Amino acid sequence: MDRLRAGHVAIIDGKFVYFCNVACKLAFHEGRRSLMPDDVETMVPPRVAVAMPRIPKSAPLPDVDVLEIEPTYSSVDVAPHTLRSGTPSPARSVPVTEARASTQASWVFAATGIAASALTPISALFGASAGHVRVGLVLVAGLCVSARTFAAGPDAARSLLEVAPPLVALGASMSAEIRGESLATSLTLFAAAMQGVWLVVAMVEQRARESLRKARKAREVSLPEQVRVVRGTVVEHVLTIDLRDGDVVRVSAGEVLGVDGTVIAGSATALGWPFATSRVTKAPGELLFAGARVFEGEIDIAATTVASHLGEEDSLFVRRLLQFVAMWSPVLSILVGAVVRLNSGSWELGFAVAAAVLMTLQCKGFLLAARQLVFSISRRAEEAGIRFRDIVSYEYLGRVDACAFSARGVVYAGLPEVTEVHAFGGGTEEKVLQLAAAVAGYADETIHQGLERALKGRGLPRETVRGVRSSTTGAISALDEAAQRIVFGTRSQLVEEKLSVAIADEIATAHEEQARTVFLVALGDRVIGSLVLQSVLRPEVRSAVRSLIDLHVEPILMSEDPADAVAALARGLGITHVRADLPARARANAVRDLATAGRTVAVVGLSKRDAEPMLAAHAAIALDAAGSAPWAATLATTDMRVAVQAISLPRNLREQLPRALLVSLFPPLVALGLATFDLVHLALVPLATLAGLGTALLYARAEPQGAANPSRPAT
Repeated sequence: MDRLRAGHVAIIDGKFVYFCNVACKLAFHEGRRSLMPDDVETMVPPRVAVAMPRIPKSAPLPDVDVLEIEPTYSSVDVAPHTLRSGTPSPARSVPVTEARASTQASWVFAATGIAASALTPISALFGASAGHVRVGLVLVAGLCVSARTFAAGPDAARSLLEVAPPLVALGASMSAEIRGESLATSLTLFAAAMQGVWLVVAMVEQRARESLRKARKAREVSLPEQVRVVRGTVVEHVLTIDLRDGDVVRVSAGEVLGVDGTVIAGSATALGWPFATSRVTKAPGELLFAGARVFEGEIDIAATTVASHLGEEDSLFVRRLLQFVAMWSPVLSILVGAVVRLNSGSWELGFAVAAAVLMTLQCKGFLLAARQLVFSISRRAEEAGIRFRDIVSYEYLGRVDACAFSARGVVYAGLPEVTEVHAFGGGTEEKVLQLAAAVAGYADETIHQGLERALKGRGLPRETVRGVRSSTTGAISALDEAAQRIVFGTRSQLVEEKLSVAIADEIATAHEEQARTVFLVALGDRVIGSLVLQSVLRPEVRSAVRSLIDLHVEPILMSEDPADAVAALARGLGITHVRADLPARARANAVRDLATAGRTVAVVGLSKRDAEPMLAAHAAIALDAAGSAPWAATLATTDMRVAVQAISLPRNLREQLPRALLVSLFPPLVALGLATFDLVHLALVPLATLAGLGTALLYARAEPQGAANPSRPAT
């Protein structure tokens, strides 16, 4: 319907009449000889539902029942109410009402069927009519199973495979009753137990899904429907779902950020991510997650992801199990039923055993437990400020057995401090520092900034150089005003540049043994000085490395720093696998070599400086990142312990799922084996299935084992 003309729709004599405009409406009344009063109200113009944003294929889809979705409308009235508009039509609530009625009917059918199943074993109290009462109760339970399936609605209707066990058991029992088989009473009791347990499982499943949905909804971050977008000198109000990457969003005190993004202007005190516990000050260049609340100040954010959220998908383990159930469970149940038929000579007993096997292999308890485990672990990830890209990345992180990370930006915090400057061959310390700061712009950013800070601290001007470039060895070279060649790098890098470093060996060795980094400066064909840089170790790195070792994940320290300095740092951290003297491209090749050797490698780093090795890994963990990047996990902090959590949580889920499967299948499998050898009644199998469901849910609701949430840093 045209929303601009919706105000001219009226119901006349029980029929809809659609007028193009007011004049058309008046002409219609005059033609009918009886003008309608002017105060007759027309229908309220409907609001226009906002189209939901496109979700990329890699994004998880939330587990939502279609029947319980209420229409979502923009807070902006695209078609405002007219003066003649009356009360809004209640038509919008009809689907929800029908859904509630359908849910209530399904619960009534389930309760009736369970009661009929529970009364079946005591039907013998009815004396001569016991057989008729028993059959009647079983038929009532079977009808309730069928009715509940249809009452759930077309979107939630169970497949034929799921409904097959109770219906097959009912058919076997009715056949035995009609033919007067000796097993008729036993099979009828089995069918009653099967139908009752199926209904109980269906009720528990529905209840668990509703509880999980409510818990997920309670954890959802409420994002604003509209944001303020800066377009030149104009600030416009735009729907959040209409944003595009690169849009500049302005956020002030008291507002919630609707997008992931990078601060490009202003400063504000805010929460770094929705579930952070401490406020931090965000300046240009820093990142924020969607849902972060601003408390003081005003900032402009360059949007990188629009209204992103952490959803849950079934893990690959669960998907493979579901595929197995759909493909092979009917085959296995028929084979077991055929074997029982050959041994017992009864078709009815064979079908009954096949139904029991089919119900057991459906693993209902495990599937409910798996969803609960995924929710629990994703909740812990949200609280820690971790966002996983997709389920495949999640699975890779769960299989990681080697974790590589760089010293700069990950192990070390802040800028390195120039502690000593040495001059050789008649040069001056000031000249050495000036040349190093002038050419270090092509080196690591933190090193360059550290040298610049030392230069400013001593009040020295910058040296003028030209032709600055980075060689394949990692050394930085340039030309001074006299066209003399300047080379800046570590000892090994200068040796590869065919320069003698013997004059600085003693000083460099002494400092590198203390985990300090020594850079040399050469002018022409000789070394004229050295600089000693001391970096501050992040306090949480040692505990993070210990956690990796406890997870049986080998920590690998990679650095462009000299081998002796990196080895000394690794000894202090308890790391045995070290790769030193490696620029970014060489670190990427080292990661590929590990992957080629059969290792599943994760790389932890900063996307600005470690992009090459991160892209070469099976799974990359980006520190202090936000937005749609190709990383397996993005973290809102630079805390290495949170990076370890990004590995331990998927590892925890990967280890818990097989245990949950074993817990749910052990009782029915034992009962099925005993019933096959006639040691227990066949009706015990569905009861054992119910017991497996309960134990699996209890196991899933226990607190997941794994790394506890670290105290959140202020970065």
